[in-house]
Amino acid sequence: MNKNYIPRWLLLILIISVIGSLLTYFLISNSPKIEDLFINLAASLFEILITLFIIDRIIKYYEKKEWDAFEKIISNQIIDIIFTLCNYSNISSKLWEQYLQIFKEELDTKNKIAKYIEFFRSSEIEIDYLKQIVVNEHLIEFFTNGYKGIHQSLDDIFRLYSFKLSAEQSIQIINLKTKVTILLSIMNRFYTTNFAIKELNIPLEDHLLNDFKENVKETIFVASELLETV
Repeated sequence: MNKNYIPRWLLLILIISVIGSLLTYFLISNSPKIEDLFINLAASLFEILITLFIIDRIIKYYEKKEWDAFEKIISNQIIDIIFTLCNYSNISSKLWEQYLQIFKEELDTKNKIAKYIEFFRSSEIEIDYLKQIVVNEHLIEFFTNGYKGIHQSLDDIFRLYSFKLSAEQSIQIINLKTKVTILLSIMNRFYTTNFAIKELNIPLEDHLLNDFKENVKETIFVASELLETV
């Protein structure tokens, strides 16, 4: 967020005064003393203008230096959230294997996430693996709590640090929150389906699993867009 310490209206008045003084100097030719007065006035105003500009630049430089560490903290928090999301996106055995392999590598967390997402894009999620989630209440609870935590973390960052987020970061955080909300809604449907399977012997329909699979993919893709902003 850029902040102007020298009011623009003051700079405008000074610039107009300098120009006005110079014009008056060139228009007046009868009195050398008056000419000198206006040329000295223009020079003084110009010096003030340059001084104010330099002061403003110095203040902004030190402010940026002070805020760099804070912005780094925000970036790291966003990276940690996306990392957590990756944990809850391993909805196939191949994804789990690749995830464990990637995060053993000597890379920083951001690059590990980027590499994982690249693999995720080319992976096919196994429907049979998703069925294990639906029929297991503990797994449903596991994913539900994970998505709730991610949603809360995104909400906290947006609420606490919105004044330092870029427009693109704000957009992608909102988009990611929306996607995670959809995943939470699907988890509620999983709870209902789990009850229907166990108590009413109603068969599991693949369209619910496909819906979950597609929304997990879309959520990861949005997370990838957010990752590019840090």
